[in-house]
Formats: sequence, C-alpha cells, structure tokens
Amino acid sequence: LSLSLTGGNESISQALVSAIRFTWPLYAGAGATGGLIWWAVRWSTPLAPMRRILSSGSGFVQGSRAAIGGMFLLLMSGWMASHVASSAGQSRVPEGAFVLRNEVPVNGIPSRIVWSRDGQTWAALSSIDSWLAICGANGENLRELRLRHVGAGAAPVFANGGRHLVIPGTLDGQARYALSAIDALTGETVFAIRDPAPTSAGDPGMAISLASSADGDTLALAFNAVRPGQPVSIFTTSNWTRRTAFQPVANVDAIALSPDGRLLLTVMSGAITVVDAKDGQVIRTIKVTHRPSAIAVSPDGTMVAVLDEAAVRLLRLEDGEALSVHPIIGRTSQDVAWDPGQRYIAFVDSANILRFWSPGRTGGVERRFELRSPVGGIAISPDGTRVAVGNGNVISFFGVNDPGGDIIH
Repeated sequence: LSLSLTGGNESISQALVSAIRFTWPLYAGAGATGGLIWWAVRWSTPLAPMRRILSSGSGFVQGSRAAIGGMFLLLMSGWMASHVASSAGQSRVPEGAFVLRNEVPVNGIPSRIVWSRDGQTWAALSSIDSWLAICGANGENLRELRLRHVGAGAAPVFANGGRHLVIPGTLDGQARYALSAIDALTGETVFAIRDPAPTSAGDPGMAISLASSADGDTLALAFNAVRPGQPVSIFTTSNWTRRTAFQPVANVDAIALSPDGRLLLTVMSGAITVVDAKDGQVIRTIKVTHRPSAIAVSPDGTMVAVLDEAAVRLLRLEDGEALSVHPIIGRTSQDVAWDPGQRYIAFVDSANILRFWSPGRTGGVERRFELRSPVGGIAISPDGTRVAVGNGNVISFFGVNDPGGDIIH
C-alpha cells in the first residue's frame, strides 16, 4: 500500500485504506450488534420460537441469517484492516528518528529562530523581551544584543554566507530603523533602512516579514501592514541595493522566497501571489480557503507548505493544486519548516505539539513531541540533522537520525 503525490492524486490503494480506517468502527458496531442477536437467538431459551423460525428454509429468513453472520465477520475484518493500515503507515518510520538531544536556556521567550547557511551558528530573537542571541551550533553563547523597535512576528535571516544577520528593528542605543543588518561576529550595524512611507516623521516604520534565498544573497522585505499597499522590496545583499519591488493590492501577511531566489510568494487577501523576483511581475495567483499565517517553499522549489488555523496544506506551485492536508485545530507557532532533504515538514499546533509530518508516506506518518508553552519558532539545520524549537524559555534541539521514507514530490 503506497501514497503517490505525483500529480496531486492519492493512489487507489491508499484511498481504500483510508476509507476502511475511518469507517470500520461503524462496521464493528453493526457486527457486534448482529453477533449479540445471533447469540441470543441461538442459545436463549425464551427465544426458542424465533430459533425454530430461523431454522426454516424461508429465503427471507436464510438471508437474514446470512446478513447477521456477515455483520459479525465485518467486525473482525474491520479490526484487521485497521491494524494493517496502521502498521503500513507506521512501520516505515524508524524508532528514534527524532530524539530530543539537549536544551539551551535563554534570557527570555524566543519568538523566532534561524540557522546560518553552514549550520555552525544559530540566532534566536525575542520580540517580547527585545533581545537577540547569536550562538554556536552546540549552544555556546557568541553574542547577546539588546534591541529596540523590534518588529513582532518577523524572523531574522542570515545573509552573505552567514556573515550578516538581518533583524526586523534596531540595536539598542542606535537610531530607529525598520530593518538592520548586523555583523554576526562584531554586532556592528552594516546596513539599515527606514519604511518608505512611515506614519509620521519620527516613525521609521516596521519590518513585518523577512525572507531570504537559501544562499542568503537575496532578501525580501515587507513593511507594516497597518498601511495598505506598501511595496515588498527585494534586495541583493552583496551590496545592499534594492533590485526591484512588488506593489501589492492589499495588506501583506507573510512572504517567502524560493530557495534559488527566483520566486517571491506573498500572502494577501486570501490568496498566495507568486511573483518573479527579478522584475516584480505577477506570475500566478493561488486561491486558498483559509487565511495563511505562514508559508514555506520546498527545497526543490515546486511546492509550498501553508500554515493556517485549520490545517497545514501542501500545494503545488505550478498550478496551486492541493497535494496533501494535515488537519489541525488552531496554531501556536508562526513557522512551518521543510526538511532540507524534503522528507518531512515540521510545525506546532495549538496543543503545543511539535509534529514532524511526512505526507509522502502511507497514511501521512508523523512523530510528535509535547512542548512547553508558549512555543516560539522552528528552524531546521541546513544538513537536516538538527531541529531547533523555541520551547518556553529554552531552545530545544532535536537530533534527526535517518527518518527514512520517500522524498515528498
């Protein structure tokens, strides 16, 4: 039994397995009822007259006997089918594929986390406590900086091979800017910009969403959604020049760049707009049924994972077709993250459950871990071996052994 996401269609075998798994309790109830009736008629003394009737050769009666027996058989076959289906979905995920390795205490509640391209550094930002921590891969604290005017919700991003860290706001003690790029080693500001249309002369505006290409050479920036229609700017980080801009028609809730930096995705007005990052021209618009809060493009650039209040949805970028859906009830994390090997998607639901979801496996197999509250940010290392999660006032690191399974496509 297998699940094929190629072309966006489930295989017939998977559909049958899913149908049996979710409907067998109905069959079981009917079978159990039928079994009790059969036992009562067969052995109960008060029901002896009915037993004599059932022993007759009437076609109707014989058919009733067959129906009752059939329902009993469905009880057993339903249980067996569910067991087989469950085994098929779980057997391909090795035990210990995702293991909590260690936790690093931080001075506050981290809201977003990001890894450098080489995986040797990670950074955590707290928009609540206004601090930025830059640490080595094993948790050693390289630098901790106080911030001012921090954009709530925007994640920091590494640029220029990890040499620069772009933050939504300004370092404490400096002039107020909407965005700053700091040297990851020295903490010095190397580039800063203001919102092109602040609400007042003394207001630098607010960067509400940042995104970068996989190599960190392209940066996209969306400004405060309080002022509708602010352009989404795309920068070349080697010289910090603005390459182009996209003029949205409504407030922008979230943005993402494809790993190669060629496509810009913006979330606005119940749709995902795909834009050419070279010239800012719209390529296509993908309609969605729920308002997304976060999006992430797959490592191969062909799919997008969409997080909303009802589900995590896997969509094909070429035409917007839904490939798979993982229902959830609410959300606590602002992040949805792809495994660099494209074997699973990580996110957190409203019950503070960290989920590693592999929609390419039979049954949509996942591993789950309970976290503290609140949850702040998810980031997967570039080599896919470590997952960092903001977990209360610590950063929890999960080691990823071989998760097995197929590449999601």
